[in-house]
Amino acid sequence: MATRLDSVCGIDITKDSISIAQYSAADNTVANASIVPLDDADSAADLISSLKAKFRKVASQMHCEGQAAAVAMSANSAVVKILMLDADEKDVREAIGWELGQHIVGTMDDYSFDYEPLAAAGGSVRRFLAVAYRSANVQKLVSLLKSARISPFVVDLDIFALIDVFEANYRENIASPAVIVHGCGDSSRLVLTEGGAFLDFDVVEHRGGHAAADAYASQLQDAMGRSFAGTNAGFETYVTGPLFSDPDFSESVCSRLGSARVLDPFKAVRSTVAIPGEELVKCIPYLAVAVGLSLRCAAEADA
Repeated sequence: MATRLDSVCGIDITKDSISIAQYSAADNTVANASIVPLDDADSAADLISSLKAKFRKVASQMHCEGQAAAVAMSANSAVVKILMLDADEKDVREAIGWELGQHIVGTMDDYSFDYEPLAAAGGSVRRFLAVAYRSANVQKLVSLLKSARISPFVVDLDIFALIDVFEANYRENIASPAVIVHGCGDSSRLVLTEGGAFLDFDVVEHRGGHAAADAYASQLQDAMGRSFAGTNAGFETYVTGPLFSDPDFSESVCSRLGSARVLDPFKAVRSTVAIPGEELVKCIPYLAVAVGLSLRCAAEADA
C-alpha cells in the first residue's frame, strides 16, 4: 500500500493507554484523535506484543491504513546524553557509539543509536545530542504499526515529542527555560527545554501507584531541584500525561508547584476532534505526546 501523506499519525503507547492523533500539516489541524485506556493490561506480559488486536481495531476505526506515523518510545528505556567531541574528530559516529557504550547494560550490538549536532561549544569541542535504545524495542513498535497497515516513519522518544508540542503551542515562551512533567501510572518523565532544544531530563518512579497530590508534588520538586539546579533563570512548569487527566489531582499538584499549568496541545495547533467540552480537560493530558509526534512526522515527511 502506498503511503498517504495527506495526514499523518502520532502514536503514544504507555501502560495506561493508546493515544493516536491524526494531523494535517496543510491546515495545521488535528482532525481526529482516539484514547484507549489500558486498565486491563497484563503487567506481566510483553505490552506491545499483547496489544496487536486492540491496536489494529482502533487504527481501523480511525482509518489510519496507509498513513505515515511517528511512534513514541519511553525515555525511561533509553540512554540520552549530551556529548562533547574534539572538533577534529574524523569518525563522529564511531566516537559517539563508543561514548554511549559506556552508559548501557550489555553491548552496543543490542542497541540502535542516533545523534544530532548542537550549538557550537566553541574552541576545540563540538557538542552532540545522542540517544541509544534497544533495537528489539524499536522492532516491536515497527511490527505493531505494520500489523495495522500503518507506515512507520519515525520512532522518537516521548520527551522529544513533548518539546515539539510545547514549541508549536507556546512560541511566546520558548526562549525561557521550561520543565514539562509527563505523568504516567508507573513513572513521571521531567524534561528541561529552552529555545526549542533539549537540555536535560529525569525520571520519578512511582510503581504501584502515585502518591497523594502533596507528596507527589514534593517528589517532583525534589527531582527538579536535584537535576535542574543549574538553570540560572529558574523555569516555568507544565504538566501532562495520564496522571493529570484527573482535574482535582492536576489542580492540587499545580497549586503545590507554584505557577505550574496543564500543557495544552491545542493552544495554537487547531483541533476539530469531537470531544465534548466537559471531557476535554480529561482528554488533553493523554494527547500531548501523540500530537507532538504527529507534528514531527509531518515535518519529516515534508523534508
